[in-house]
Amino acid sequence: MANYYSIPNKFNRFIILLITLAPFVAYVLLGLLKTDYGKNITVLMYLGVILIFFYAKKGTPVKFPKYVIFYLLFTLYTYISEFYLLDREFKLLYLVSNPIAASLLALIIIENIHIRTKYMNVLLKTSNVIFIVAFIVILLQQILGQEFLTNPDYMKSWGGGDVTESRLVSIYSYIGDAISTGLGFVPIFIIIVEVLGKQNKQKKMLLYILCGVMFVFLTKARWILLNGLLVFLLLFMNNRKNLSQFYKYLILIPIIFVSSLVLLDAYGLETIGIVEDRILDKESGGVTKGSAGTRLLAIATFGKVYWDNPILGKGNIKYGMAGTGEQDYKLKKYLAGRSSQIHVGYLSLFYIYGLVGGLLFLFFLITILRHLYMNAKITGYFGPFVAFLGFAVANLTLVTFSIFETGLLLALIFDKYYMSMNNKQTNEIHV
Repeated sequence: MANYYSIPNKFNRFIILLITLAPFVAYVLLGLLKTDYGKNITVLMYLGVILIFFYAKKGTPVKFPKYVIFYLLFTLYTYISEFYLLDREFKLLYLVSNPIAASLLALIIIENIHIRTKYMNVLLKTSNVIFIVAFIVILLQQILGQEFLTNPDYMKSWGGGDVTESRLVSIYSYIGDAISTGLGFVPIFIIIVEVLGKQNKQKKMLLYILCGVMFVFLTKARWILLNGLLVFLLLFMNNRKNLSQFYKYLILIPIIFVSSLVLLDAYGLETIGIVEDRILDKESGGVTKGSAGTRLLAIATFGKVYWDNPILGKGNIKYGMAGTGEQDYKLKKYLAGRSSQIHVGYLSLFYIYGLVGGLLFLFFLITILRHLYMNAKITGYFGPFVAFLGFAVANLTLVTFSIFETGLLLALIFDKYYMSMNNKQTNEIHV
């Protein structure tokens, strides 16, 4: 069987390695060769999926679990919404420029790939290198300026702000924006912390937690900080039989972190200013009037515009594959320049795709989280579940329906490996 699957396996393992190395691969492709990372990887994934179907052995069908089926239906609906309901012209380019389609391809590949400990050690060590490099780069961006190793095109669209408010994206700007940063870094952070904990490397684990929390803090994106704090949920789930250990981390980590902020501020990193200007949003009158204001606006606006198209949705007029770059008049009127969209993911989901598309996506999210949680109860590794939970939490404050992000896909790969390790009792992986 191993020889039979060798061709699609080798090719798709190569694709997964490229996704793991995404920040570096994207820099080469976009920064040096001026070609888009996402489109190139999507083309490779189409080939990978074709190989899976071509080499599928009779009696051993291609695996399509429930959550993949729901995401397949959701993906198809995005195309129906875009090109039938909105009556836009379809182009072949949209098959590779849609991150939702890329997400579907990645799910099919991950479900049907065969992986071993040696390969997973390569992915883990590669992820560890990326973690370290990402942490060093974001520190240097805070010290030297936001433009350090940042994609110039990103700076034109998202750059600006003083040292306490400028959003830092570390090494992820050649892939995308802050979403790629948060959903690329945090899942890797959570997975590495869990592996170190399982190896009983407590001091090293504590160091990684502090570096990870400092990273999400320096991004200055509240949703990334919230995702990063899910590491405490991981610590709780892995120490339920020894809560004294969890309480130790719960007390020790904040004390060391706050002390580090004070120390770094003394050396000119403006860390206290970040707390005041970004976390507490003092200039806007506090979090409830600043950040929360756009979310309250989203709720109010949703109630006024959703019922115009409750079943099929309005369509992704602005940000879709053939998006115009402008919201429809009614939504734009109610947003009144205070926000670029309905800034709550689940509300935006139902506004854009209606009850039909919204339920398909929610069914996908519920089934994949249940799948990861049930696997975690079997293997004892809760990292992939907690990492993917961050995607669900993120959509409370931002809008993203694509899981074509480095960290999320790696979380699924690690979950698959842990199940294989549990079934076959293979060797453990090491950082």
